[in-house]
Amino acid sequence: EEERLRLLKGTGVPEAVEKDLVNIRSEYYSIVLPFMEAHSDLFSPSVRSLELYQQLVALVMAYRNKG
Repeated sequence: EEERLRLLKGTGVPEAVEKDLVNIRSEYYSIVLPFMEAHSDLFSPSVRSLELYQQLVALVMAYRNKG
């Protein structure tokens, strides 16, 4: 972890990642989770996690500019 932060120092990457994580958490708790809870017949408790949402956002972001 220290080595990674040392290598990225001055690039703006750690700050951008932290900003993204803050935005993802905010979006999850203010929009996504309330939506899933309102439609609990479609979303079981096992899929209502911030961790899963972060993985899905990462997947979408990884492929959004391809194609």
